[in-house]
Amino acid sequence: MSLDLTPEIDAAVDEDGNGRHLAYSATAGLSVKVSKAFTLTGELQALRDDDPDQHATQGVAALSLAWMANDDLQFDILGAAGLTADTPDARLYAGISRRF
Repeated sequence: MSLDLTPEIDAAVDEDGNGRHLAYSATAGLSVKVSKAFTLTGELQALRDDDPDQHATQGVAALSLAWMANDDLQFDILGAAGLTADTPDARLYAGISRRF
């Protein structure tokens, strides 16, 4: 089992391209090794963008499953749900990682 916390602070470019503003986020995740080949991860993320033209606060809950097919190949699937009006309602991702 592992617990992760990832904060981020940015001096983001304003939407109009003239100046910068504060944007920040934090992500917390908990991963559990279900078996030798499968890992299940749950994450919560909060993001704030203080752009002068339009402030936005996003919240996301996500669940992912990773399968290590062998020592050099991993498949992932992730589902994410928006928790605020500024966040997309739902997203689904899939990925493949290959070590060379």
